[in-house]
Amino acid sequence: MDILIVTGRFGQGHWSAARAFEQHIHLVRPDARVTVADLWQQALGDAGSRRVYRLFGAMVRRGGPVYDKLYSSGEPSFRPIWPLLMRAISRLVEEYRPQVVISTLPQCTQLAAAYKQRGASYTLVSCITDVSCHRQWTAPGVDLYCAASAHTAQMLRQWGVAPEQILITGVPVRPAFRVPAAGQRQSRHILVMGGGLGLMPTEQEFYQDLAAIPNVQVTVATGQNQGLSHKLAGLADNLHQIGEGEDLAHIMARCDLLLSKPGGSTIFEAIACGLPLLAFAPKLEQEKENADFVRQQGIGLVLPAGRQTSCWVVEDLLQARSRLEEMRQQTAKLRAATGLDVLGERLGLTGRCRQAGD
Repeated sequence: MDILIVTGRFGQGHWSAARAFEQHIHLVRPDARVTVADLWQQALGDAGSRRVYRLFGAMVRRGGPVYDKLYSSGEPSFRPIWPLLMRAISRLVEEYRPQVVISTLPQCTQLAAAYKQRGASYTLVSCITDVSCHRQWTAPGVDLYCAASAHTAQMLRQWGVAPEQILITGVPVRPAFRVPAAGQRQSRHILVMGGGLGLMPTEQEFYQDLAAIPNVQVTVATGQNQGLSHKLAGLADNLHQIGEGEDLAHIMARCDLLLSKPGGSTIFEAIACGLPLLAFAPKLEQEKENADFVRQQGIGLVLPAGRQTSCWVVEDLLQARSRLEEMRQQTAKLRAATGLDVLGERLGLTGRCRQAGD
């Protein structure tokens, strides 16, 4: 079976979901030929796509009002380069002749659906990488939708998607996140992260206050935030930094509590690891609904905006071991209710997902 996964690097979540699909498929169908393609890199080249991604990162770091307007409008935001993107997907389909095309980005869903309407023959899967979704995730010609939650599925049904087309899979995460870590979880070990762009508190005092909590260990994944990395260098003996490329699955499985922006991929990585989540106050439109999901499902809390108050919440929760255990139990329920096995069955991939390392 030939499978093409189309995506883009607008933040790390879409790319992470694409890689999760790739690894899952290789586990259940080792003979499948899977190609993951950054459609913007294919259309614009390395230099052009890097410029687009830098502009996107700058827009999001400034708080995202322009981004939120585009998100809420439900209108495609790529019309000026539509012909280039269409040529890119045409080249990919002609080269790889996939039986299945999976999209982890709404623009890629629109493009793959439009190309399919020109006569191409493949099963098209649209994977929604947040709890909320907008109409760009839907298109004529999409055969299956991977929904992050029951709320996501309800939104799709309201837009006319047939119930039999919707699979509640959660946001796909790499199989390594679903493997229990060797050794015990480390009590009072906090992991702080902000996604691939490093969107997290930048005040040095916030991290000093965290490190001052008694008997705590703090690990900070700064992502691409080099400015924050410099601020934290040598700040406290019990505060450690990790950079891009570190084994987050292993680290998350050993930690006691996660502080992060409420990105879709991050939430479901935490669920897979059984890790309670304290979400930073969300700034982007879709992450506001993600944060509501965290709170409503009982897998974590949303931190208040104030630095000192946030640290008090962290300290209180670390003291309330029974509350942390309740949150872990809720993550276990969600973990059991999600996963890509149901998609594999619908696509004709045989067997259930083996654990990494089997």
